[in-house]
Amino acid sequence: MAIRRSWWLEQLSSEGLPQNGAKDLKVNVTRPLTDVEWNHFQELLGKTSFWSMQAADNRPAGLDGATFLVEGHRPNDYHAVVRWSPEDQNFLNACDYFFELARLEWKH
Repeated sequence: MAIRRSWWLEQLSSEGLPQNGAKDLKVNVTRPLTDVEWNHFQELLGKTSFWSMQAADNRPAGLDGATFLVEGHRPNDYHAVVRWSPEDQNFLNACDYFFELARLEWKH
Protein backbone atom coordinates (compact mmCIF):
# COMPACT_ATOMS: atom_id res chain seq x y z
CA MET A 1 0.00 0.00 0.00
CA ALA A 2 1.47 3.34 -1.04
CA ILE A 3 1.61 6.13 1.50
CA ARG A 4 -0.24 9.20 0.36
CA ARG A 5 1.86 12.26 1.00
CA SER A 6 0.04 15.49 0.51
CA TRP A 7 -0.46 18.73 2.33
CA TRP A 8 -2.84 21.61 2.26
CA LEU A 9 -2.55 25.21 3.27
CA GLU A 10 -5.54 27.32 4.17
CA GLN A 11 -5.37 31.01 4.98
CA LEU A 12 -8.33 32.96 6.29
CA SER A 13 -9.32 36.20 4.61
CA SER A 14 -9.79 37.96 7.95
CA GLU A 15 -9.07 37.67 11.66
CA GLY A 16 -11.07 35.58 14.06
CA LEU A 17 -12.92 32.32 13.74
CA PRO A 18 -14.37 31.43 10.34
CA GLN A 19 -18.06 32.18 10.14
CA ASN A 20 -18.83 31.26 6.54
CA GLY A 21 -16.79 28.10 5.90
CA ALA A 22 -14.97 28.10 2.56
CA LYS A 23 -16.06 31.70 1.89
CA ASP A 24 -13.68 32.79 4.67
CA LEU A 25 -10.67 31.27 2.92
CA LYS A 26 -8.27 33.58 1.13
CA VAL A 27 -5.99 30.69 0.14
CA ASN A 28 -6.85 27.00 -0.18
CA VAL A 29 -4.05 24.94 -1.76
CA THR A 30 -3.76 21.15 -1.85
CA ARG A 31 -1.26 19.04 -3.76
CA PRO A 32 0.85 15.90 -3.46
CA LEU A 33 4.44 16.27 -2.32
CA THR A 34 7.46 14.96 -4.18
CA ASP A 35 9.80 12.64 -2.26
CA VAL A 36 12.32 15.48 -1.94
CA GLU A 37 9.68 17.87 -0.54
CA TRP A 38 8.32 15.21 1.83
CA ASN A 39 11.78 14.31 3.15
CA HIS A 40 12.70 17.97 3.67
CA PHE A 41 9.44 18.62 5.51
CA GLN A 42 9.99 15.53 7.70
CA GLU A 43 13.45 16.86 8.55
CA LEU A 44 12.05 20.28 9.51
CA LEU A 45 9.21 18.70 11.49
CA GLY A 46 11.64 16.43 13.31
CA LYS A 47 13.56 19.45 14.57
CA THR A 48 10.37 20.75 16.21
CA SER A 49 9.61 17.54 18.13
CA PHE A 50 6.14 18.09 16.69
CA TRP A 51 4.60 14.82 17.91
CA SER A 52 5.45 15.63 21.54
CA MET A 53 4.73 19.38 21.48
CA GLN A 54 1.92 20.71 23.63
CA ALA A 55 -1.18 21.37 21.52
CA ALA A 56 -1.21 25.03 22.59
CA ASP A 57 1.11 27.28 24.50
CA ASN A 58 0.03 29.53 27.34
CA ARG A 59 0.92 32.80 25.65
CA PRO A 60 -2.07 35.04 25.02
CA ALA A 61 -2.57 36.20 21.45
CA GLY A 62 -1.59 39.79 20.81
CA LEU A 63 -3.08 42.51 18.66
CA ASP A 64 -0.78 41.84 15.72
CA GLY A 65 0.72 38.62 14.44
CA ALA A 66 -0.23 35.33 12.82
CA THR A 67 -1.69 32.13 14.21
CA PHE A 68 -0.41 28.84 12.84
CA LEU A 69 -2.19 25.51 13.15
CA VAL A 70 -0.21 22.47 12.04
CA GLU A 71 -2.04 19.14 12.00
CA GLY A 72 -0.42 15.76 11.53
CA HIS A 73 -1.83 12.30 10.98
CA ARG A 74 -0.02 9.01 10.96
CA PRO A 75 -1.35 5.48 11.53
CA ASN A 76 -3.34 5.47 14.77
CA ASP A 77 -2.20 8.97 15.70
CA TYR A 78 -3.38 12.55 15.21
CA HIS A 79 -1.76 15.65 16.64
CA ALA A 80 -2.36 19.38 16.21
CA VAL A 81 -0.24 22.31 17.37
CA VAL A 82 -1.43 25.91 17.36
CA ARG A 83 0.82 28.88 17.99
CA TRP A 84 0.34 32.62 17.76
CA SER A 85 3.46 34.32 16.38
CA PRO A 86 5.67 31.30 17.16
CA GLU A 87 8.85 31.95 19.11
CA ASP A 88 10.26 28.46 18.40
CA GLN A 89 12.45 28.99 15.33
CA ASN A 90 12.24 25.31 14.32
CA PHE A 91 8.42 25.43 14.33
CA LEU A 92 8.52 28.69 12.40
CA ASN A 93 10.87 27.12 9.81
CA ALA A 94 8.42 24.25 9.27
CA CYS A 95 5.56 26.76 8.84
CA ASP A 96 7.66 28.83 6.44
CA TYR A 97 8.16 25.73 4.31
CA PHE A 98 4.39 25.40 3.87
CA PHE A 99 4.33 28.88 2.40
CA GLU A 100 7.29 28.06 0.17
CA LEU A 101 5.52 24.95 -1.14
CA ALA A 102 2.43 27.01 -1.88
CA ARG A 103 4.56 29.70 -3.54
CA LEU A 104 3.17 32.28 -1.13
CA GLU A 105 4.91 34.89 0.95
CA TRP A 106 4.08 36.21 4.36
CA LYS A 107 5.78 38.93 6.32
CA HIS A 108 7.19 37.97 9.69
